[in-house]
Amino acid sequence: IALATFFNANAQTQSNYSGSSKFTDNVSVTVQGGVLTKFNDFYTSHPATTPIVLVGVDKYITPVFGVGIEGRTLIKTGSQNTSTAFDYINVSGYLKANLANMFAYNDKRHLFEPVIYTGLGWGHGTKGYPEFYTDATHTHINTMTYRAGAELNFNLGSSRNFAIVVNPSVVWGNIDNGKLLKKNGCFEVTAGLVYHFNTSNG
Repeated sequence: IALATFFNANAQTQSNYSGSSKFTDNVSVTVQGGVLTKFNDFYTSHPATTPIVLVGVDKYITPVFGVGIEGRTLIKTGSQNTSTAFDYINVSGYLKANLANMFAYNDKRHLFEPVIYTGLGWGHGTKGYPEFYTDATHTHINTMTYRAGAELNFNLGSSRNFAIVVNPSVVWGNIDNGKLLKKNGCFEVTAGLVYHFNTSNG
């Protein structure tokens, strides 16, 4: 009964918007930078980290649930014998849930909004990159990737179009025969800016 009441109230709230929404409404873009380290390195006294940058676009279908796509790349470091500026690229699609709106929806963005997400992607490693992204011959390889994590959004200003986001996550650079093996896993932390585009109906 409680669940049915929640969905009914949510539907009623959405029907009270001034005018109908458009496909381009509730869209945001983000640019972030951070570091990544393998699980095995994380447990040593001196974890090896790799710088990473990403850009993403997402869209909320309801105030709670959204979808998105993002691309990220690992920046070449001196320890890697590669001939390119970037060691690895990854493109992912994901589903996300806004916990602030799930439990306390009030028709406007909260000052702080925690979000959880999960998704699959495609990864491409370059020659010389660590073994969890390349095969035994250390050549170019394509892999299926998995990611799960949280977004900690701090919305700014009265309109709250901009937000500072901190994004901790776990990622598997290679799903090995459907298994998430420790040797293929990483911790990742990124931070940056989010911009929420204005909607057509306010």
